[in-house]
Amino acid sequence: MKFIGPLTKPLLTFTSGILLLTPSLGHGFELWGPKWKNGEADIYINLNNPNGTNVDWDKHMRRAIDAWNNTSTELHITAKSGDYHPCAGYPGSGIPEDGNRNSTGFSKEYCGTAIDEDTIAVTSSLWDEDLNLTESDITFNNNHYAWSQYNGKPIASTRDFYRIAAHELGHFIGLDHEDNTLTPVLMHTYDETAADLTQDDINGARSIYPSPALAAAPKMQLNIEEPAPGQIASGVSNIRGWAIAKREISHTEIFLDNKPIGLIPHGSTRNDVANVHSVYPSAGSSGFSMIYNWGLLNPGNHTIKVIAHDKIGNTVQKSVNFTTTSVSNPYINNSNKVRINGTAEVSGNNTITLNDVNADGGNYRMVIEWNVGTQQWAIKTIQAK
Repeated sequence: MKFIGPLTKPLLTFTSGILLLTPSLGHGFELWGPKWKNGEADIYINLNNPNGTNVDWDKHMRRAIDAWNNTSTELHITAKSGDYHPCAGYPGSGIPEDGNRNSTGFSKEYCGTAIDEDTIAVTSSLWDEDLNLTESDITFNNNHYAWSQYNGKPIASTRDFYRIAAHELGHFIGLDHEDNTLTPVLMHTYDETAADLTQDDINGARSIYPSPALAAAPKMQLNIEEPAPGQIASGVSNIRGWAIAKREISHTEIFLDNKPIGLIPHGSTRNDVANVHSVYPSAGSSGFSMIYNWGLLNPGNHTIKVIAHDKIGNTVQKSVNFTTTSVSNPYINNSNKVRINGTAEVSGNNTITLNDVNADGGNYRMVIEWNVGTQQWAIKTIQAK
C-alpha cells in the first residue's frame, strides 16, 4: 500500500502486509520512479534485539544489502554502523532531524503512530525535483510479530528477517511492489514464498541501475521473424518475433494492413535473444507469438506491423511486407475433403509441385517449398484450375 504525502517527511511510504495471495499472469518488475544518484547510498544499521532474541540482525541486514549490490555493477549501497532512528525529522515522531541519514530499526510504532498488525515493515523515502532519492528509512514492526532467521517456506507465526529486509531494500533502491507474476518474487506485496532475490527482482534492479553497455544501447528493439520479409504465408501459422527494452514491456500490438488486430502475447522464453542481447534485463523472456489464419486475408500482398510499448511510454515498431495464398475456403475442417489426384514433380532440391489437388471441391495446382523460418514444408503458391 502506498501513501503519497506532501513535500515533507514522509513523501512516500511502502507498507508490506502478510496476507498470502496466489499470483496471477502478468509482466515483470515494477518501478516507482526515484532512484539514487549514481547508484550510491549509505544506510546506517544498528538494529536492537527485539523480543530478547539472540540473532545478529545487523549481519543479515548486511547480507540483504550485498544481495542487491550484486545485481548491478552500478549499484553501491554502503552499510555503516550508527545509532540513528528511521523516523528522525518526520512530523509527529518527536525525534530530531539527523541530517537525512538513511537508517533502519525495529519499532512498536511508526513515527509516532502505532503500527497495525497488517504491517510487517515500512520504507519511507524522500527525493528531489530531479527524482534523485535523498533519504530512505526502514522500520520493522516489533509490535505484532516475532522475528527470526530461517530458510524455506514462510512460517505464519514468525517473520524471516532476511527476506523482509531484502524486500524493503528493494523499495529502498526504487522498486515498487510486483504482484502480477506466475512465479513468486521477492517484491510481491503479500506473498513471502520467495526467500531471496529472483531473476525478476534482479532485472528490476538492473533496469534502474543499468550497466554502461545497457545505458549505451537503444531504449527498445524489436524483430518480426514470421512472416519474414517477402515470405508467402498460407494456412494457419505463427506471427512471432521478439521485443526487448531497458524498462519492462507493458504490451505489444499487432496491425495487418494498418488495421488493428489486437494485443499479441508477449513474454515467452527466448534464450537465443538473451545470448545476443544479454545487457537487456528481460531479454530471456522477450518472445511474442500468436496463431493466425492467413486464409482470412485476400490472396496477394500485405503488411504486418508490430508495436511494443514499455511501461514508461516508449515504443518501438517494425513492419514486414509479405504475400498470402490460399484456397477458396479459409478453413477446411475435414482432411477427407483434400485429395491429391494428379502427379507430383520435384524440381531443384527443395521444391515439390502438385499438379492436381482437390480441396473442398476446388481444383488447384500447388507448389511446396522448404521454409527456413518455420523449419517445415510450406505452400508457396496455389493456382486455381
